[in-house]
Amino acid sequence: HRSTPWKKIACCPPVYGLAIMHVCYNYIYYTLLTSLPTYFATILNFNLQQNGFIFALPYFVQFLITIIVGQIVDRLRARKTFSITTLRKTQTIIGTIGTCGFLVAIGYMGCNQFRAVLCCILAVGFLGLQTCGALISHLDIASNYAGTLVGITNTLATIPGFVGPYVVGVITKNNQTIKAWRLIFNISAGVGAFGSLAYCILFNGEEQSWNRIEHENDTNESTNA
Repeated sequence: HRSTPWKKIACCPPVYGLAIMHVCYNYIYYTLLTSLPTYFATILNFNLQQNGFIFALPYFVQFLITIIVGQIVDRLRARKTFSITTLRKTQTIIGTIGTCGFLVAIGYMGCNQFRAVLCCILAVGFLGLQTCGALISHLDIASNYAGTLVGITNTLATIPGFVGPYVVGVITKNNQTIKAWRLIFNISAGVGAFGSLAYCILFNGEEQSWNRIEHENDTNESTNA
């Protein structure tokens, strides 16, 4: 039975980078998931009962990007073209620039339906680079404890599930205006940028020594037995 090295996990900078990134990613994800229908209906004047596919389209694009980029990164990793740290950070940087850039742009599209929807699609779509990158980095640093690490970061990342919608509610209460939504999108972009910065500073894709040591000890015990 392998004991969980809680102290080493608590002192591991990459774990903190993952946790911050996960929380900030979910802030954007949950804010858009719960608020885009309201934005589409009140600002862009969409009838969601007749145009429900428009709301689903950004997440379909995210799904496609996650699959495609994930396959590309796996092949680059297998060929050892780049280190896993370089790959994960590159994914995060590109995804952040895309998502945050288009989030800010949405606020300046006014009531132009086509441009606003296109920016929404691209903003959510670029999240796919982080879905198949930073959000699976638990496996990179400690495959033996990936489940535990995901449990920790995902627990923290549920907090934005109610914080994001609450912020939207406070800003838009009796104030369904383009200016209010611009602020919402800018806050989301800022949160996303902060999360990615923390991840790039703290994360190292190399396997952590406490994961390797514990694994080697288990192997030695099995051999001696």
